[in-house]
Amino acid sequence: MLLSMLKLVIKHPLLVQASLNGGFLAATFMLYWTTLTFLLASPPYEFSSSIIGLFGLIGIAAILITPWTARYVIDRFHPQLSVILGSGTVLIGQVIGTYAGKASVSAPVLQAWFIDLGISTAQVANRAGIYQLDAGSRNRINSVYMLSVFIGQVMGTGIGAKTYAVGGWLASGSASVGITVLGLLVALGRGPHAKGWLGWDGGSSFKLQTQVSAGGEGMKAESQSGPGVDLVDTHITSQDPDSTRLVIPERDRDGGASGTVEKTALA
Repeated sequence: MLLSMLKLVIKHPLLVQASLNGGFLAATFMLYWTTLTFLLASPPYEFSSSIIGLFGLIGIAAILITPWTARYVIDRFHPQLSVILGSGTVLIGQVIGTYAGKASVSAPVLQAWFIDLGISTAQVANRAGIYQLDAGSRNRINSVYMLSVFIGQVMGTGIGAKTYAVGGWLASGSASVGITVLGLLVALGRGPHAKGWLGWDGGSSFKLQTQVSAGGEGMKAESQSGPGVDLVDTHITSQDPDSTRLVIPERDRDGGASGTVEKTALA
C-alpha cells in the first residue's frame, strides 16, 4: 500500500504540487489558530475565553461564499487558478493580521476570514485536480494529499507555539507569512498544462472551453481540458443512421493516455 502511494508520488508531479501546497496552507491555518488565543488573552485586548471562542464563527462567512467561488471560479477555470487565488488570499490575510493585529481587533478578524476563504478555495481546487489523475487510485491519491495536510497541521502548531514564545505575535505571524509564501510559490512553480515537475510549458491559459460545431454532412467537436486534460481532437463517426458516436481520447495532465471515452447521441 505504502509502496503504491510512493509510486503515485513519483508518477504524478501534480499530486506533489497539490500536496505541498495543501500542507503549507494547513500549517498557516493551525499556526494562526494556535497563537490567536495568546494574542486575544493578552494586552491590549484581554478577552475572556468565551469571547475568544466566538472568533471561530468567523469561518461561517467564508463557508457561505465557497459555493459562489466554486460555481464562478473553480468550475469555469483550470483548478490551478483557484489554488493560486486561494493561496494569495491567505497571504493577504496573514499580512493584515500579523502587522496590524495589535493595533485593532478588526485585523485578526479579517485575517481569520481571509484564511478560511483562501484555504477552502485552494483545497477544493487541489482535490478537483488530483482526483482526475487516476480514477482507479483515487483513494490512495487522497491518502497522499491528506497525509501532507496532516503533517502541515502538526508543523504549524509546533512552529506557532515556539515562535510566539520567543517573539510574540509578530514573530509567529511573520513565520506564517513565510510559510504561506512557500505555498504560493509551489502553486506558481508549475503551470496548468505542464508535463514536467517545474515550468509553464504547454501554455498558461486557465480557460476551460467546450465547443461543438455542426454543418452539412460532417460534425466537429473540440474540447479544451479541465483539470489535467490537454486540448484533444474529437472524432465522430456515423455508423448508424439514428445515432452518432463520439470517440474522445483523453490525456491526463502529465501527458499519459488515460483511456477512450465513447458517447452515443441520438441524431
